[in-house]
Amino acid sequence: MIQGVVSSTGYRSTTAPSATTGLDADDLLQGGPAVLIEGNVTGGIRLAVAPRDNNAADKDEDKDGIEDAKEGNAAVTSFGAAPAMAIGATNRDIVIGPAGAATTHGLVVEGVIAGQGVYAGVNATGLAIGGRGGAVTITNGIAVVGSVGAVSN
Repeated sequence: MIQGVVSSTGYRSTTAPSATTGLDADDLLQGGPAVLIEGNVTGGIRLAVAPRDNNAADKDEDKDGIEDAKEGNAAVTSFGAAPAMAIGATNRDIVIGPAGAATTHGLVVEGVIAGQGVYAGVNATGLAIGGRGGAVTITNGIAVVGSVGAVSN
């Protein structure tokens, strides 16, 4: 489970300046994925958000052992060409099992996955599944309640 902010970049700045002519190679370095999953995950993958407060007296409504007020929202972002989240291995097949009793899906995105190219000509990717050499099986597919996206300039 991811329930916080995870980001990656190789850029010196994640906001493009109005004039990019003065930028050199070390300003435009590319990073890797913010989250890379290269092995089996029996219990699935969940990018969670804090539960809604439906009962002020109950400090842990989702019964996960963490006070709801202390829980965060998943936000996985990559600034650059690397995917924000990549699932797959280069040397073997992997299997993602179901993400829990509340769902049978192997990947549940309640939060946000975002790829941001930032600079002109940099293609962004939010979520990449497979394409690294080994096959990826995600039990019962993916459920997206939040968002998965990418913005290239």
